[in-house]
Amino acid sequence: MTHWLVIHLAAALALAACAAQPPAAPSGPPALDGGTWMLETLGGAAATAPSTFNVAGDRATGAGPCNSWFGGFRQNGAQVEIGPIASTRRACPALAEEQAFLGALTDAASLAADGDALSFLDAGGARLMTLRRVE
Repeated sequence: MTHWLVIHLAAALALAACAAQPPAAPSGPPALDGGTWMLETLGGAAATAPSTFNVAGDRATGAGPCNSWFGGFRQNGAQVEIGPIASTRRACPALAEEQAFLGALTDAASLAADGDALSFLDAGGARLMTLRRVE
């Protein structure tokens, strides 16, 4: 009887070990190519004017509340380099926020993903801004 109990216990343990799945690996930064991202926070505060970010290959583009912009884009895992950035030169009441957004893009050194939100971090790991995927 003890012999059968040991066999059943060993079989149950073997089945449990086979059924166990390794924990999910943390997700890295999402694939940015082809999506549109909308600015949510900038410098720790809620964005007050719409600004967008798009990537197509080695080029980043977007629009702020006043101007369209474009620049170079390189990504290696979580590391990112954006710029130099050029833009149209229209003035509007939200120009200061737009300039801060463009400055955060060029200051970004890495990305951190959280669901459909994407944080841009500086070289020291401080959050510069957060964008949310809209397309």
